[in-house]
Amino acid sequence: MVSDLVLVEELPDAIKESVEAYVGCLAGAARKEDYLRLLRQAGFENIKIISQTSYPIEAMANGATAKAVMNSVVIKEEDVKRIEDAVVSIKVSAMKPQWLKRGARQ
Repeated sequence: MVSDLVLVEELPDAIKESVEAYVGCLAGAARKEDYLRLLRQAGFENIKIISQTSYPIEAMANGATAKAVMNSVVIKEEDVKRIEDAVVSIKVSAMKPQWLKRGARQ
């Protein structure tokens, strides 16, 4: 089981290009469908999204990294809502087949 931030929409360019946002895992977050595809490619099966919740801008704004992003990037008011709509927190359950755990080949 893992919990991670993923994107369901593209981030504004100012955030995607921000070093601070990248360090804070925001700009570097994967699109949800890519994240799930990468899990499948890594050999995981029975992949299930247990929960998906929005990541409110207030939560982002309270973090040290988010504060650094806000101080270093000029964000338009209309982009603030786009950021909030783009980022979600997901909890994913998945299993790795026994033969992959042992390093054996099929």
